[in-house]
Amino acid sequence: MRRTSVSEWAWSLLFPPCCAGCRTSLGVEESIPSEKNPLGGFCRQCQEGMFVMQEPQCSTCGHPLTQNKTHCQRCILQPPAFDRATSLFAYAGAIRAALHRYKFRDDHAAGRILQAVFQQYTTPLSHDWKQYDRVLCVPLHPRRLMQRGFNQAWQLLHAMTVVTGEQKSPDILQRLKETKPQYQLGHHERQDNLEQAFRVAPKQRHNVQNQSILLIDDLLTTGATAHQCSQALKLAGAKKIDVITLCRAIL
Repeated sequence: MRRTSVSEWAWSLLFPPCCAGCRTSLGVEESIPSEKNPLGGFCRQCQEGMFVMQEPQCSTCGHPLTQNKTHCQRCILQPPAFDRATSLFAYAGAIRAALHRYKFRDDHAAGRILQAVFQQYTTPLSHDWKQYDRVLCVPLHPRRLMQRGFNQAWQLLHAMTVVTGEQKSPDILQRLKETKPQYQLGHHERQDNLEQAFRVAPKQRHNVQNQSILLIDDLLTTGATAHQCSQALKLAGAKKIDVITLCRAIL
C-alpha cells in the first residue's frame, strides 16, 4: 500500500479531500490517482459511472462503432484535417461534472485530479511518443484566458510524463477569434464559428514545417476545434497531426 506523506496528511486536515465528481468525502489514500487506482480522486460510485473509451472505434476520430467498420460515416464524408484522434473517456457522468466544475466554477482541486487521471491514462497508450516533434495544446483567446486564468488543455499537456519538456510547445498555435462557446452550437454552426479562428504564430512556422504534431485538448465533440487547429498546422507545413483528448461526446 502506498504510504501517505506527512505533507499530504497535513493538507488533508486543512482541506479534507472529496470526490471530484459528486463532492463526497474521501480518505487520503482514495484522493490521489495512482497506478493501483488510476481513478483516485473519484469515489467508487462515480468511478462505476465513468466510461473508458474502448474498441471498436473509428480509426480517424475515435467515435465508437457498433458494426465491423473502420471509419464512421462523418469521417468518410468529411475527412478531418487531423490524422487520428484518441479520447480517454466518454463525456458523461462524473468526468463531465468534474470538467465543468473545473472550467466554469474555478474548482482547481477537480482540475488537479483530472490532470493526474489524464497522466495515468495516457501513459499506457500504444502511441510511439518519440515520433512527435512537437506536442501542442488547443489555445484559448487571450481575453478568455485572462477571464478564466488558465488554459485547461495546457494543464493537461503539462501533466503528461510520456513526452519530454523539449517536445512541449505551447506557443506555436494562436487563437485569433474570440468565438462563441462551442457547446451552444450545432454541428455546422461549430464549423462556421471556428473558421479561420487559429493560426501558427508567424515566428513559429519553421517549428512546424515537416513535423509530426500531437495536439492536446480536454474535450472532442464534433471534432470542429481539432479540425480547424490541424488545418492551420497543415497549412504551415505539418506532415502529421494526432489528437488526444481527456474525453469525447458520444453523438
